[in-house]
This record gives sequence, C-alpha cells and structure tokens, in this order.
Amino acid sequence: MNLSAHHGRRWGQALMIVFSAFFLTCAHAQPASTGTKAAEIRIAGIIGRTEVELLLPGATAWILTQTNQVLGPRYRLRTGADSRVILRWSDHSVVTFGALTEIEILPPPTTGAGPGLHLIKGILSFFHREEPGRIRVFSRGTVAGVEGTEFVASAEVVNAIPRTTFSVIDGRVALTNEAGALTLTNGQQAVVDAGQAPILQPAGFIANNVLQWCFYYPAVLDLRDLPLTPAERAALDDCGPGRVARGRSIGPPSTPGQRPAATDRCRQTAG
Repeated sequence: MNLSAHHGRRWGQALMIVFSAFFLTCAHAQPASTGTKAAEIRIAGIIGRTEVELLLPGATAWILTQTNQVLGPRYRLRTGADSRVILRWSDHSVVTFGALTEIEILPPPTTGAGPGLHLIKGILSFFHREEPGRIRVFSRGTVAGVEGTEFVASAEVVNAIPRTTFSVIDGRVALTNEAGALTLTNGQQAVVDAGQAPILQPAGFIANNVLQWCFYYPAVLDLRDLPLTPAERAALDDCGPGRVARGRSIGPPSTPGQRPAATDRCRQTAG
C-alpha cells in the first residue's frame, strides 16, 4: 500500500470537511436577503453661488449641505436665490431643483416601494435615462404618480391659492386629488389648484420653455480678461473683499454719457 497516497487522501477529506463546515457556518450567519435594495437618494451636484441647506428630521435649524450627502426620509432641502441642486436616485433617476425650491423626502408608502417627494415650493425636473422611472410627487394640491423618463413640475401660490403645474415631456403622469383625476402623457400639461380637479391645458407647452432654467449656468467673468488700464485695474483691486469702502472713496464720478470709471462701477456693484 502506498502510504503517501493514503495520507494524501485523508488530508484531502479532512480539508473538505473543514471548508464545508466553514461555509455552512457563514451561510447561517448571514441574514436572509429580501431581494430588494433600499432606494438611496444622494446629492449629485450643487450649482450656483448661494447656499443649499438641509433640515434634518426633528431639527429646527437649517444647515449647509454638500455634494454626496445622502438624504433619508423626512429630510428637507432648499436652494438659495442663485443655486440649483441635482439629486440622484439609486435607480439612476435624476431630479434637478431650481432656485428658491424647497422639498421634503417622504418615506416609501409600502414595503419595496421607493421614497416619495414633497414639492413644497419651486420647480423640479425629473429625468431617467433608460427605461421609465417611477416616482411619487406630492404637492399641496395633488399627488402625482409618475412613470416616465422626463417631466417638469412647479409649485407656486397664485392669488393666495397653491398651484402645481405638471408638464410631461416623455412618459405618463397620473394626477389625483379629492376633487378628481387626470392622466397626462407626452407633450401634455395640467394645472392643479388646491381643492380643485386637475385641468388639462389644451395648448400644451414648448419643452424648451419649461426646461431652459435647468440648462442655465451663471456667467463667470474673469476680470483679467477685460481690456482695462492699469489705473482701472488698481481701482477694481480696491473693490475686493474688505476694500469696498476704499474703492468708493477713490476718484471722481464719471459725467453723464461717458464710460463709467472703474471706481464708479465699483460703487454701483457695492451699492
């Protein structure tokens, strides 16, 4: 009998037993998978010169937020007068919010469903690159069940009455409230006043008009690119942070019809 081969087989059997026990232990230690992954909402980008703020659940003070912040249920988000924010859902849906917009993330209505979105005021643009995405948008006038790739919603107050406008570029949006229901599809627009049934707008809308805010980027001016004289550059330098008062006191104002001197422009900018 070959003892080496015999011992080799015994070692192989022993290793198989050890590995089998290890994998069985790991399998029992792992929690059972539900087959569904919780939807995640993350700030993908912030655009503009004013702050984007966050109000955490139960808090009373707004705090500054930043890119990659994860938003959970009951988080509230608001943009400033010159800022926009882009949120990305884990299903690759992208929602862009315009200036002076405030929203709240709502918990999923049922197990396995995605979170909802409460548009308190302002404007949003929903975009899903691939197959139609699903999202529920709530406002003070209606609930919108969305199944589509692109739409715009805006919430405002008109004559003291909350109004929400939905414009569907591509997809299907079902509007419902206590007064009625309406389903929108490609190229259709509806207005919903609080307490009133949704009203289809027969004229429709022009997609570029409802989306142009989404593609607007504030202009960036580099003063080094301007054809200024050395004196004008020196005067503009005096308008920098902490030096506005000095800039205001330099040089006489320009006469009517003449190109304003740099110091005058500094006064105009500083107010």
